[in-house]
Amino acid sequence: MFDKIIELSFNWVWWVSQGFAVIGLIFSIISMQQKSRISILSWNLAAAVAMFISCCCLWQFSAMILMGVSSVRSVTALIFAIKPNVKKWIFITTNVVLALSIIVFNIVFWNGYLSIFSIIIGIGSIISFAQVKPKNIRLTIAPIQVISTIYYILMLAPINAMIELTALISAIVGMIRLDFKKQPVAAK
Repeated sequence: MFDKIIELSFNWVWWVSQGFAVIGLIFSIISMQQKSRISILSWNLAAAVAMFISCCCLWQFSAMILMGVSSVRSVTALIFAIKPNVKKWIFITTNVVLALSIIVFNIVFWNGYLSIFSIIIGIGSIISFAQVKPKNIRLTIAPIQVISTIYYILMLAPINAMIELTALISAIVGMIRLDFKKQPVAAK
């Protein structure tokens, strides 16, 4: 495994992919520290696009599918957050279509066990970012980021794995700072 990573490190495209992954990390960290759903989704969209570019450089089809659908998912979730009066069935149908898309694309471009990870992460992310409360987004994305860390380790993308691990830590810090830490009640 380390031999393959050393071999990849001599390829400039691999370094470009890791650069975009770092940009995705920065946006992902910022997203998990936001208080509002729209802010979380906006920063997550930027992270998904950067990670999509990173995965395209790696030529890993399961990752390209995952991040491509994640980018579309981020756009649709953001639209639904901005226009909350959209009919519930449209919201549900859109998420079901996205989940089916990730399954179908991964089957068509089957990449072994990596495709299974891509499906699980993709559907988990759809569920996470469909949540209305920022607290629920952070709670449901944390296990997905654990799985994503393992996925990138198996894909021989150590920087991407460290990014997912850092994003997980950011989500946990966001939960502690924004969701679980009790604010003192001001005396009147």
